[in-house]
Amino acid sequence: MTPLATLLARIGWTTGELARRLDIPPDTTSRWARGTRTPPPDVLTWLAEVADAVASVDSQPAGWEGVRVGRRAELRAD
Repeated sequence: MTPLATLLARIGWTTGELARRLDIPPDTTSRWARGTRTPPPDVLTWLAEVADAVASVDSQPAGWEGVRVGRRAELRAD
């Protein structure tokens, strides 16, 4: 399992969900998860931070449904 696939599993996201949150093409995140391409280090760092945050709470705070997170961890509402 690639580092990205491991982090996605910990968070509970698909590659499609990651693509949507980063606003990039789904085929890019799919290649990252398969290991045919390598994500930028800042993406892996950000995902590790997300995984740690998810592990520290039981569920998303009320009102966070549909919130998108950009590459630099800025929160944007849809």
